[in-house]
Amino acid sequence: MAGAPCRIMRVGFVGELGFEIHLPAEYAAGVWRALLEAGARHGIRPFGVEAQRLLRLEKGHIIVARTRTV
Repeated sequence: MAGAPCRIMRVGFVGELGFEIHLPAEYAAGVWRALLEAGARHGIRPFGVEAQRLLRLEKGHIIVARTRTV
């Protein structure tokens, strides 16, 4: 992806179609820019892990390794 060696996994943490992209850190900025550019016409939007955590909580999904709530 964008010239970077990647491992892409389909995930579904919040009920939407989602993917995790694992790659060496030195490629991250270039891949990020390429993803936002390629997805712009489809309205791609990033969201943070706090939003993901709250969406999972609302759906009743457990959060592995989370021992207390904040």
